[in-house]
Amino acid sequence: MSAGSGKNRSAVDELLAQYVHKMNNSMLPFVLELDDHLERIAQCTPLEQMKLRAFEVEIEVQMQAIKRIRALLSKKSTNDTM
Repeated sequence: MSAGSGKNRSAVDELLAQYVHKMNNSMLPFVLELDDHLERIAQCTPLEQMKLRAFEVEIEVQMQAIKRIRALLSKKSTNDTM
């Protein structure tokens, strides 16, 4: 696979960048709405509170995955030979 010029992203980097971008865009409305619900969590039933906490954990896991992928994108390959 040819990397092209140094300014171009590799196909793998492009795929990862697209994933991060799409995940950020798709998660943002849910994160904002979750924040609203968490502000009023005391008004929820115990079961709803448990569901909201589980959802909060899931969102956090996804955000951590995105952070790890961003960190990978910022790294430059030092060994391009195969």
